[in-house]
Amino acid sequence: LLKAYARWGKGCLERLRGMFAFAVWDSLTGRLFIARDRLGIKPLYYVERGGGVAFASEVRALMATSAAGRRLSAPAVASYFAFGAVSAPGAILEGVRSLAPGHFLELDARGKLRLERYWELPLEPSPGATFLDEVQQIQPILQDAVRLRLIADVPVGVFLSGGIDSSVLAALASLPGGAPVHTFTVTFDEARYSEA
Repeated sequence: LLKAYARWGKGCLERLRGMFAFAVWDSLTGRLFIARDRLGIKPLYYVERGGGVAFASEVRALMATSAAGRRLSAPAVASYFAFGAVSAPGAILEGVRSLAPGHFLELDARGKLRLERYWELPLEPSPGATFLDEVQQIQPILQDAVRLRLIADVPVGVFLSGGIDSSVLAALASLPGGAPVHTFTVTFDEARYSEA
């Protein structure tokens, strides 16, 4: 990450794959650069304070400093009870924010914080493309993503939830030439909770 940032600056984000949340202090420019992966898989929370910023992967870490108070955020609590999670970019504590997926922060030497989006999920189909065209375009991307996640020095497994997505992942993981893939399913006596 350091070499990529040294070479391309914020342009390094376009070259990264997978999940990440990281910070780089650039002593040459006096800037702090903080970034989060495109889909927000890795968490990153921050608090602006006195011309600076405190950041961590957990809110509890910010609570352990003097940067974050302990007062609950009313909108965050409402979001938690309504949806089972706090909606980004909010956080459960007042003053704490979640860095949104596909965004980065820069803090300059004067203490000015700048938030910028570097990626947005493309939701529009390719012009003139049919459904089959889109499927054929996504298939090698999915195959490569699954192949990369199968690289491990321990046995790899797939959790089958009974849906199409986990079935497709298991099928791609089981393509010829790969190591055997173990699959797991959780079942319950209550039919509405069973994923058999």
